[in-house]
Amino acid sequence: MNTSQVSYETKVKEDYYIVVSEAERSLLSQEKRSSDEEEKVDDSETNSNKKVLKIMLVEDEKILRKATKKVIEKYLKQVNRLFEITECIDGAECLYFLYNAFQEKCQYDLILTDLNMNFISGNMLIDTMHNLIDIKVLPPTIKVYLLTSQIDATVKESLSKYIFLQEILPKPLASSNVEKIFSSLYGLESDGMDK
Repeated sequence: MNTSQVSYETKVKEDYYIVVSEAERSLLSQEKRSSDEEEKVDDSETNSNKKVLKIMLVEDEKILRKATKKVIEKYLKQVNRLFEITECIDGAECLYFLYNAFQEKCQYDLILTDLNMNFISGNMLIDTMHNLIDIKVLPPTIKVYLLTSQIDATVKESLSKYIFLQEILPKPLASSNVEKIFSSLYGLESDGMDK
């Protein structure tokens, strides 16, 4: 490992601990707010088709990230759904965006993440998300799909304890799996996608 890579890895770990501690402080201040704010109903959420579906795509390989984004965009345009896709190159960047979303009170609905990545792997990211749900930085309703080219029983067994983890899917993500994700989670179905 060269010096810059070790330095970057150390910085990522330090940033992760800062994010978690800032999130805990923010959670405490949120709990002090009046219950009146909690009772407000956001009109945009009453009509699910008008609500923008916030998706995060975590993949370190640029070609696969772009291909996955393209197949998701194609499907969501077919079903006439508003969406926003955030791309991340690793788990550290994902945690950064998740923390910013928490601060801005606009959580992600769906996260699709690679398993094998540098610095913060998919396994470590999933475990961290579990901890962030425990301290109420992430909503327990968040849905996560793990994408990997190597699906084995050991991985499935080690991740089965996470209730927010919907499924482990092979990559590259096929259009049939995209349709499966969005029809099962959100009831979005198209007349059929070109395979």
